[in-house]
Amino acid sequence: MQTQALVKVQPTVVDGIRFYVAPDGSEVGISMDGLARLSGVEHITVQALLGLRKTNGNRVAAWLEHLSNELFSNKIQGSNGAKVVTSKAAAEVIIHYADDSKVATNIAKRSVQQFMALGMDSWIKSQIKKATASRETIVAHLDNVFRNSPDAPLKDVETVAEEVTAVEILDTVKQLTERIEELQKTLHKMSEQPQSNRQPQQNKEPVQQEEKYYTVKEYLSSKGLVMSVQDLSRYACAVCKEYRSINNKRPQRVRSHGSRAYSAADFPLLDKVLAKHLGL
Repeated sequence: MQTQALVKVQPTVVDGIRFYVAPDGSEVGISMDGLARLSGVEHITVQALLGLRKTNGNRVAAWLEHLSNELFSNKIQGSNGAKVVTSKAAAEVIIHYADDSKVATNIAKRSVQQFMALGMDSWIKSQIKKATASRETIVAHLDNVFRNSPDAPLKDVETVAEEVTAVEILDTVKQLTERIEELQKTLHKMSEQPQSNRQPQQNKEPVQQEEKYYTVKEYLSSKGLVMSVQDLSRYACAVCKEYRSINNKRPQRVRSHGSRAYSAADFPLLDKVLAKHLGL
């Protein structure tokens, strides 16, 4: 079976993000760095997820394996030959970073909210289009009946059609309202942090959860990356040095084994040093 040649497409750049559309409009996609920005993570993180990092053995993330043949477009590529991430794969990645509490980012949550609003907008337009088509069908039908009936009423055909479709429009509005309420509940749940099921006791202060810290090795593991002992040591030293230059103090140690550790808020710093370490 002969593989179809990919068509090179000039991107449309919006807010620094490159989007692609096939010439026939049959497929759309996004650049990997653009997907990283919408997910609130580094470019190398997206590359690792999609199986394009040698340090990760070019393995696709387990939760994306069901899309192994749909991660990249098989119709289009960037004008410079760059791979184009499909809209389906991009949605999976962004939703993962919006919904997974371990790696969730506020940027991904905002992206999901915008996409849901756009999806609602498209759905409303499709409903209006259906209502318009239904109205045109009724107009044609009534016009035919009135023209061929000797007892046809004198009432304007357009007016009759509007009255008949009014019921459909009201029903559509009701459905839209219910759907919007469901979406609002979903977004509210996504934005909420997990709460304790226990009722607070009187005269006692609520127990504050201790912030979790991760070693450099644990951070790399969360991205599916593995380094040799020598590379890991050099990278850890570079991270510690960068942390001290910014915060004027050393990162804290994990009591169990004495290794330096970092909170999730420090991950952008670790991403930045990782990119330099890998020569990106």
